[in-house]
Amino acid sequence: MDDVWSIFGDPPPTSPVGTAGCAPAPAVPATAASSKRNALAPFADANGDQVVVPPRLTAAADVNTADALCVWPEHPPRVVGPIAVRQIPGSGRGFVAARDISPGQVLIWEQPFVPWPSAEHEPLSLLQSVLRRSAVERRVALAALSRLHPMELRSVSAFDRPRLEEEHCACVDALLQEPGAADLGGEGRRAGLHGGGLGDEGRRAELLRLCLVCRWNAFASGLFLHQSIFNHAPSRRANADKAALRAGKLE
Repeated sequence: MDDVWSIFGDPPPTSPVGTAGCAPAPAVPATAASSKRNALAPFADANGDQVVVPPRLTAAADVNTADALCVWPEHPPRVVGPIAVRQIPGSGRGFVAARDISPGQVLIWEQPFVPWPSAEHEPLSLLQSVLRRSAVERRVALAALSRLHPMELRSVSAFDRPRLEEEHCACVDALLQEPGAADLGGEGRRAGLHGGGLGDEGRRAELLRLCLVCRWNAFASGLFLHQSIFNHAPSRRANADKAALRAGKLE
């Protein structure tokens, strides 16, 4: 019986390495820098020139970083570009450009303030990791989280709040059992609900706020501080692309 594959002809003869042919060059793995360069290659600036890949990250010499770090000056990111925090009418605080920004320019490089402790990306596991820190580290973390949106439950829509309370009720109940919950301050303390510590109502209010903080500010790598101020709404008006690197490295 004829070989049905014979219609494709005979394979070409192979040449031994070192005679008629040359040994193929060994594959060189792509570096993060070359991957970034290749990703930016199709883009051009307003003049039609190819985007220049930014150099290795360094602080911009002409940027007043105090304008960008005014919310969390004690937790600066690794790199800050030409951005500043401003109050935007109808939208609250947000980053704006402090000067013209080139395509591809890095505006901020920040590691997660609280990384996800497990593959389960839920507020319960993340907040448990905060409440189980040492007393000093826990209070520092809670102070920083108090400045993330929403900073007060009164800013949450009265229409949405009952649904959110029900949705996060089990998480709040579990977090109330954590010994570190005694360090909670925030809205309950401001409302005068403490007496030798926050009462149950005050702790529940603050834990609900923290659940919403995680829900509205956490990303694939964890919970960020400064990056949370970028407008990241699913809209064409959004002004930032938040790239998350699990290894916390950018070449």
